[in-house]
Amino acid sequence: MRREQKGSLFQKSGVWYVRYATDRVIDGKVERQRVSKALAEGISKKRARELARYELAKINQTSLPAETAITLSQFVTEVYLPRVGQRTRPSTFRGYRTMWDQLKPYCADLWIREVKTRHIQTILDQAARTRRFNTTTLGHLKSFLSGIFRLGGQLGYCEGNPVREASRPQGEAASETIAYSLEEVLKMVDAVPEPASTMIATAAFSGLRRGELRGLLW
Repeated sequence: MRREQKGSLFQKSGVWYVRYATDRVIDGKVERQRVSKALAEGISKKRARELARYELAKINQTSLPAETAITLSQFVTEVYLPRVGQRTRPSTFRGYRTMWDQLKPYCADLWIREVKTRHIQTILDQAARTRRFNTTTLGHLKSFLSGIFRLGGQLGYCEGNPVREASRPQGEAASETIAYSLEEVLKMVDAVPEPASTMIATAAFSGLRRGELRGLLW
């Protein structure tokens, strides 16, 4: 449950401060810490109270509940993917799972509420350095991450979307694909037994993507 910050005033060397407690993730654990914020110097106590109320109101408006302090991996596995699985076709869901399997190694030890744009940029840059992804695929990975943090913000697990300001790195150039001729397709269809023959014919003549073919009911 979210705890509202009450705060207390104190003065030091002519400067008024407000002291309050806040939840922070330290070494993988949520800990309660006391924080002091300078308000102003040379003002009356009444004015200091007004400034303190204003600062505490901003903090209470943006603070996140302690129970939402989970890792990015936990959020994707326990919250995001189950929700996506309920709303998408099996073939689409498998695509999401594949993208997460590709990104997960770069997300270790990240807490969703503390992820910043610099973390997202590092994830994308590390993925690009593997030379396994072309520029289009890296764009898909970035969009996937953006969807994760969009849902995280909607459910109160994070503030804002750190993916928006990240840049898509340049990936490998897409390799040229070669289309089989009709004669080659027919030779393959004749060369294998059923059901492989029908599967090859369906793939060749339907124009379906690999994920869509996997989702067909034979």
